[in-house]
Order: sequence, then C-alpha cells, then structure tokens
Amino acid sequence: METEQDGNAARNNENRMVYSVIWIVLLFLVVWPLGWFLSPIWIVLLAGEAFLPPVRELNRFIEKLLTWPRTMGYAIQEGRSEFPTPLD
Repeated sequence: METEQDGNAARNNENRMVYSVIWIVLLFLVVWPLGWFLSPIWIVLLAGEAFLPPVRELNRFIEKLLTWPRTMGYAIQEGRSEFPTPLD
C-alpha cells in the first residue's frame, strides 16, 4: 500500500529526472558549442587585459559563460528545477 508521501517522493524523483534530461540536452545543444566558440576568443583577449581595461570586464563575462558547463553539471546531478544560469 503506497502512502501519499511515497507518491509525492516518486513524482519528485520523476520531475528531477525530467529536469536532468532537459539540462543535458541544453548542455549538448547550447552550452558546449558556445564554449567551443568563445574559448579561442577568450584566450586571445587574455593578453590584452593588462593594457586594455575594458577587455577585463569582457573577459570576466566570457569566463562565466565558459564555466557554465560546471553549473549545468551540478544542475543535472541534483535535478534542479530552476534554470542553471551562468551569470550568478
């Protein structure tokens, strides 16, 4: 006999699995391709950080996007329902 609490736990696990699958798809279709595109640009701009101060802020922004896969990995593992934004 299944209790209401068991039913809620099962639904919660199903929801977490669905969100994990969504984040995996997003990781493969958006996050990794974005990282592959931005990483060479970021590497080139790193050299200009010392003598072009505006480049520093741009590099920080790009670095947040490049580390987004880590955030996505935690969201996938935990099955988070909130969007794993790179800008936190």
